[in-house]
Amino acid sequence: MFVTVLSWAFIGLGAIGACFFALFSLVSTATQHLALAGNAPIHHQMLSISQAMQGLPPPWPWIYAHESQLLLLGSAVALLHLACALGMLWRRRWARVGFIALMLLDILLQLAMIPYAYVVQPALTRAVQADMPAGLPPAFAAWMERVMAFQHIEAMVRPVLLIGLFAWIAWRLHRASVRQEFAGQRSAGNGA
Repeated sequence: MFVTVLSWAFIGLGAIGACFFALFSLVSTATQHLALAGNAPIHHQMLSISQAMQGLPPPWPWIYAHESQLLLLGSAVALLHLACALGMLWRRRWARVGFIALMLLDILLQLAMIPYAYVVQPALTRAVQADMPAGLPPAFAAWMERVMAFQHIEAMVRPVLLIGLFAWIAWRLHRASVRQEFAGQRSAGNGA
């Protein structure tokens, strides 16, 4: 039951993730082209964010400069999740091993996101605050500050929770009972 539920969950997440990352790669590319073409509101906002990112230590400026390509890479990783989830649904041994490897990759990616909460998120918050018009109603400005504070907290908590979840999934997939389930399906397939 665990493998079946996990497989269906990651079939959905893999498909949605692949589309999400591909779409945001297109949006990022289009936004960069509009900013370079001189579209005034987008150009000004992109310039503020770009300046904030250039002031950060490496590798953050490089990551920002290659955002579109990294989002496409994220789409490819989501497709790998989808393929392994389909293989696990059919109880293929390669899919279980591949899925464990993807969980370990996801843990490493989430570990890399922890510095994001401490380095990038505050810089982006400062850039957005500096870009806000002076005549904003006080209630809206206070609401924006709460939203940005929530984003900062979420950026710190989310990676830790996901690391725990991915480690638990990898551990469960590595247990003997799950390995036997995949070995049993393989043996039944060879005997047919």
